[in-house]
Amino acid sequence: MLAAPTVTVVPYPNGRYELRGDGITVPYYWAWVPAQLYIAPPPPPAVPPAAPDMPPVGSPPPPPVAG
Repeated sequence: MLAAPTVTVVPYPNGRYELRGDGITVPYYWAWVPAQLYIAPPPPPAVPPAAPDMPPVGSPPPPPVAG
């Protein structure tokens, strides 16, 4: 009976080779696995500026406060 290979992963900067299979029911084979690039999530949507507390131009004045 043959011993299982000791090196099963060979890393590279842009991915790695992995040795797969068990050598008995599935032959050994090397599979290339690309490195995953980190993709930043999109920025949150811009918040519109808060409306001023002043009434719009051309509107009637507010009623007087009862006191």
